[in-house]
Amino acid sequence: MISINRLSVLTLWAAVMTGLVSGVTGCKGASSLQGTAIVIDGDTIEIHGERIRLDAIDAPEGRQPCLDASGREYRCGQKSAFVLADMMGRSVIRCEATGRDRYKRIIAVCFKGETNLNAWMVAQGWAVAPASYRKIRCLRQGYGRWR
Repeated sequence: MISINRLSVLTLWAAVMTGLVSGVTGCKGASSLQGTAIVIDGDTIEIHGERIRLDAIDAPEGRQPCLDASGREYRCGQKSAFVLADMMGRSVIRCEATGRDRYKRIIAVCFKGETNLNAWMVAQGWAVAPASYRKIRCLRQGYGRWR
């Protein structure tokens, strides 16, 4: 079970502000993809049939239970996906690719207009952003340079 509290949201927001929002787009050699997105879960979307994993964040799985502030259980993974879908609406989403994961999904930082969706999900408390996640992933995938 996960209990989301205000302190963890603020801590995660600080981590995001130091990486995702500061102009860092990921590993050297990024490419871009844009279009209307379909939400798969709180950290995965699909554009033009391509699965895209939001870089450097982790959202609860679809059926994952969490506890709210009063200790009641709810499906936080489902709620995370709904929050992302509501934010994106039918807008054109632009994703800056940074590589592919072991499931062959594109890994990317995605934007609705100027809003960084990866950072926004963390700021809203629906995803976490481990500080070193992106750097480790870039190096493991053979990108010798980390920006």
